[in-house]
Amino acid sequence: MHTHTDEAIDLWGEVYRLCQIHALGLTFENFLADPWQTLRAMGQEDAPDIIQSGFLPLLPKQAEIRKRLDRENQVLVIDLQAQARTLDHRNQNLRLVH
Repeated sequence: MHTHTDEAIDLWGEVYRLCQIHALGLTFENFLADPWQTLRAMGQEDAPDIIQSGFLPLLPKQAEIRKRLDRENQVLVIDLQAQARTLDHRNQNLRLVH
C-alpha cells in the first residue's frame, strides 16, 4: 500500500475531480494506486501540468478524441515515411539509369 503526503493527495484529488475520472467508474483510492497509468490510458498525462498552469484539462470525451487523432496521426506519419523511402529508392534507381 502506498503512503501519500497530504500535498500529493490534494494534488491527485484535484486531478481526479477535474479530469472527471469518477465517470470511468474508478474510485479515488484505485486512481491513487497508479495515477500516471490511469492518465496515460485516458490520454490525459499532461493534465497535472495543465492544472498547475491554471487551466482545465480536457473533458473525457475530448481526451478520447485526442487519443484517436494521435493514433491516426502516427499511422499517417508511418505511411508518409514509407512513401518517402519508396520515392528515395526510385530516385536512386533513376540516377543509376542516367
